Amino acid sequence: MDSSSRRLERRRVTRQLLPWTCFCSFQVQGSEGTLPQEGEGELFDLSIMGCRFSTDSRIIVGEDVALILLLMDGRKPLHVGHAEVRWVKNGFVGLVFRHIPPGDESQLSESLQLFAAR
Repeated sequence: MDSSSRRLERRRVTRQLLPWTCFCSFQVQGSEGTLPQEGEGELFDLSIMGCRFSTDSRIIVGEDVALILLLMDGRKPLHVGHAEVRWVKNGFVGLVFRHIPPGDESQLSESLQLFAAR
């Protein structure tokens, strides 16, 4: 079994491809002695557990990120209080969400249902 097959088997939820352009802004939490880094990106897919986005910013696997998702669905931006960088490749970043405030988590779930219906 190749690594991409194993990765698909590990995924617990389906990521939703986004039906229109969505954006994010993020802040990489600085490690001891460094300042936080801010950046922006374009979202490509999203689930209740994580997302994939593109960015020109330098991000390293294992870093902690606070994220604001602008889903362009007519609702307020969503806040992800804590996410972890799982992979970085060719300008794309994969995050796993560690903490989403309850109201934002409900809104994310509703937005994902909307995207799936399109």
